[in-house]
Amino acid sequence: MKKIALLLLTIVTFFSNAQNLTTFGIYGNANNLTHNPAVDPLTSFHLNFTGLNTTLGLNQTAGDIFATTDLLANLSNLNSNTLSLTGETCIDILHLGFKAGKNYVFAGYTQNIAFGLDFDNDLAHFAKYGFGDGNGNLNYNYQGDFSDLGVSLDVTNDVFVGLQRSLMEKKLRLGMSAHKIGYGLGMRMQADAFSINSTATAVPGRNNVNVNYDFTLAAPNLLFTNDSIPDLSELGNLGEIISNRIILLSNILSPSNTTTAFTLGASYNPIEKVSLQFSISGLGAAPITISTDAAKRLVGGVAIDGFEYISNASDTLSNALRNEVQNFTEGISDELNTNLDNITFSYEYTVPKVTNAAMNYHLRGQTYVGFHYTSRNNSIRDYEYLGFTSLLWLHKNIQLKGAYYLTMN
Repeated sequence: MKKIALLLLTIVTFFSNAQNLTTFGIYGNANNLTHNPAVDPLTSFHLNFTGLNTTLGLNQTAGDIFATTDLLANLSNLNSNTLSLTGETCIDILHLGFKAGKNYVFAGYTQNIAFGLDFDNDLAHFAKYGFGDGNGNLNYNYQGDFSDLGVSLDVTNDVFVGLQRSLMEKKLRLGMSAHKIGYGLGMRMQADAFSINSTATAVPGRNNVNVNYDFTLAAPNLLFTNDSIPDLSELGNLGEIISNRIILLSNILSPSNTTTAFTLGASYNPIEKVSLQFSISGLGAAPITISTDAAKRLVGGVAIDGFEYISNASDTLSNALRNEVQNFTEGISDELNTNLDNITFSYEYTVPKVTNAAMNYHLRGQTYVGFHYTSRNNSIRDYEYLGFTSLLWLHKNIQLKGAYYLTMN
């Protein structure tokens, strides 16, 4: 009997480190064909549209971040320089496939949004302890480097077509898909330099402080050279400027920066109850160079050497001290540069390369237990996992999947 799969709306939200590990290996899931073009679709026709997959990831465990109620101390004690948060959303606009003899032909269009946030953990240490350490010892020659700060956004699309061929009485399936990856728009905010340095003076108990900063904000196809954002005070208008971009839709749907990638896959049933899978994606993709002439740069520095007040008999102490503090803070503000300069900025976007290998032992029908190895590089969040997986076929239309993945990097 021929089977037809029609999926109108699928929303799957989960927490992992990148790829859709939750739905990998579930039968009748059209997205499996994008991971492995040789997987058995178990249908003669499928139509899938308006599907949504979302992933979130952290480079630290929740147990480390929230080890105590003192969040700043927890971040200061982490074993890495940064706390990284990444997220990816894949919108399946259309996914179509049909059987043609021993072949299965499929095609589709997906929209992908990826973002990353890097927070320098030294900032948490400085906010908690200042120029001191965890034991309360003050260091007048403190050197603080907070340049591991950054924000990234990449909006890409994927137009693909694939072909699968069954051989050896359907024991062996080979598949290949070609993908045209387009880079619609993006953003990079990075700290090329951000430091707070202290130097002890000849006077015991006093120090001089120097603050230096060099930030770059680039938003290709979001910001243009004629946008009026001369200084920090105008950044509040950024949202309004971007929201009025009618050109955004055309940049997303028909990007000018593209590359071509290929996915190869194989599935094999050597004996009745054992199935093997292997696939690799992102083959042949060249890095996409993104450049903009409308990047904004904020660079400057200020020296803070304190002030000394000697009272006079005729002074009203509160007023005189208030004036000294006001003059001191105004002097610092005057030295801070808030001008945003237009610069040319470029960066590269690389298509992720993902490898999957799985071995399943089928207990009864489609119910199985097995192992799944997966690795990913050239991405916003690289990883390598080995997982124990299981799937229980409860009913004709009900599947229950469980898995435990162990990180290998």
